[in-house]
Amino acid sequence: MNVQDARWTTAKANLARIKPLAEQNAVSKKDLDDAVGKVESIAKSLEASIESSRHTGTGAWAQRTITISLATPNLEAA
Repeated sequence: MNVQDARWTTAKANLARIKPLAEQNAVSKKDLDDAVGKVESIAKSLEASIESSRHTGTGAWAQRTITISLATPNLEAA
């Protein structure tokens, strides 16, 4: 697992933890917004990395695209 993968995993876990708390008003809206923003930011960074690896021919981009697509949390519900 590389650094980007670790950040992605952590951001998704943080969002999953904070979302139910936000629904109960146990944390601020800002905390939820920060968690959503972090997931979106890391997702964009990973997408850029995938696109870059695709153009440089490293070959790992197809697997990572599938992984990110399946793992992206439903941010609309946040």
